[in-house]
Amino acid sequence: MSGDREERVRQRAHELWEQAGRPEGQQDRHWEQASREISSEGEPNLSTVAAGRMDAMGSPGTPLSPGAANSGRMSKARRKDAT
Repeated sequence: MSGDREERVRQRAHELWEQAGRPEGQQDRHWEQASREISSEGEPNLSTVAAGRMDAMGSPGTPLSPGAANSGRMSKARRKDAT
């Protein structure tokens, strides 16, 4: 384990220990949880990614802005005029 990562895990394990009320004999559990959390920091969380996509697309049930329903597509009337 690199020194920087180990330090981050140590700090997070200490935070978890304090949040749990400083119980004795729980250091391995806190270390493992902190290690998992630090390991997953670099990996995108699928629910976060999906939420970001929903924000970009608009949430379900959100009315589309005028013309958004046909964005990227030409209406039948415009197609007829274009030919």
